[in-house]
Amino acid sequence: MKKITSFLLLFLALWITNNSNLKAQAVVNTSVFWTTGWCTICNNINSGQYACAQGSGSPMWNNGQRTFTDPVPAGNQVTQVCATVNYVCCGLTSMTVVLNGVTVGTFNVPTGCNCSCGNCYTGTVCITNPPTYNYGGNNTIQVVNNGGNTCVNSVQLAITYQQACNNAITNNNISSNQTICSNNLAAMLSGSLPGGGNGTYAYQWLSSTNNSTWSNVTNATSQNYTPPTPTSTVYFRRRVFSQPGCIDTSAFIGLYIQNPIGTNTIGANQTICNSGVPAQFTGTTPTGGNGNFQYSWESSSNAITWNPITGSNSLNYQSGPISSTTYFRRIITAGVCAASTSNSIAQTCASFLFIFRCWFQSCINLFAGWADWILFRISRRGPFLSAQSLYCFSRDSRFGDLLFLHIRSEAIMPTIIFEKLFVLSGQQIGVTVCSDFLKEAHEEDKNTYESRKSTGRIHK
Repeated sequence: MKKITSFLLLFLALWITNNSNLKAQAVVNTSVFWTTGWCTICNNINSGQYACAQGSGSPMWNNGQRTFTDPVPAGNQVTQVCATVNYVCCGLTSMTVVLNGVTVGTFNVPTGCNCSCGNCYTGTVCITNPPTYNYGGNNTIQVVNNGGNTCVNSVQLAITYQQACNNAITNNNISSNQTICSNNLAAMLSGSLPGGGNGTYAYQWLSSTNNSTWSNVTNATSQNYTPPTPTSTVYFRRRVFSQPGCIDTSAFIGLYIQNPIGTNTIGANQTICNSGVPAQFTGTTPTGGNGNFQYSWESSSNAITWNPITGSNSLNYQSGPISSTTYFRRIITAGVCAASTSNSIAQTCASFLFIFRCWFQSCINLFAGWADWILFRISRRGPFLSAQSLYCFSRDSRFGDLLFLHIRSEAIMPTIIFEKLFVLSGQQIGVTVCSDFLKEAHEEDKNTYESRKSTGRIHK
């Protein structure tokens, strides 16, 4: 029985990344050999020597067994043994490899495999966490021929082990969370200089979209890392390596992405009487940002220079009385993205004064108990007055049956429906409808009105 003739310790950076219990792996290679033989097989290994399971080449076969001394450094755990058999076939159909009485695996021989001198075939099998591995002592490897004879030159063993870290890595910290607007650059992710290990460190940054499944970031192997422009929330952490077998993974940080504020629209333009109160300005519910929307409304007399409106911090806004044309807009902030400015709307004050004569025969109850100023709703069809719009009227009790209507157009259709809604005292009264009762005033009525106004006998 021949023991190991040589072995080579090869340190590899095999980093297992499928769980949080990450540890460094290394591989040590060793081989066992069979000798004698009357010709040469696998000439580049062991000088082509061999032993056969049967026949003239069998004196050194020893039931296919060879031993090797554990080459793994003390204090480490073997996680895998792979055995590669170098052989020729002499009727063989398959071969089984056994380690200390436990089957490593079985492989089938290739088609055309033969027993000719000068040939060489290989087969490899592996076992994970071998249960009978003998640390610090001798281990027995055995090849078992199935279905016929075989001649074997050698078995090459690759033994993977988990390295023990004797000086844990410390101070593996990375910079804090960032919140940025979509498609903006993130700041560099800075990492501290670690301690522990042997004082020499390698780095690997990892990323995740769900803070659960992590993958290595390509070419991110420096102490610090500048990520590309993110379009959605992403998480990062840093892994530090140092010999012998020391690895540490930092806590994660998040790059939290907010989308620009959108859907910021208000409506709509209105035309009202001088010193009237417009209907409430309504705005759409916005999107984007951090979802915590802050509102402010602004006004302007020229749609160029804008001034904030005190206390206007709601989705919608109710203005007070307006005596001249005024523009309004809404500003929204929500997180780190730029503030959003809505469209602007115009509130125009009407300046036309027209005089109408009511025909009492059709609406005598409409005028009972009028005050000098009354708020009405007008309903009519036509391009100039919207259905059920609010307008202002005035009446002077000394002037008989004339109504003074402030509207925005001289193109008055002949049919208008008036509904009396409120009197000056603010008390609600019953609605009385008067239809088809107006005619445009005669010229002398207009002249009379202008004359009375100039002498102070009529108030507006």
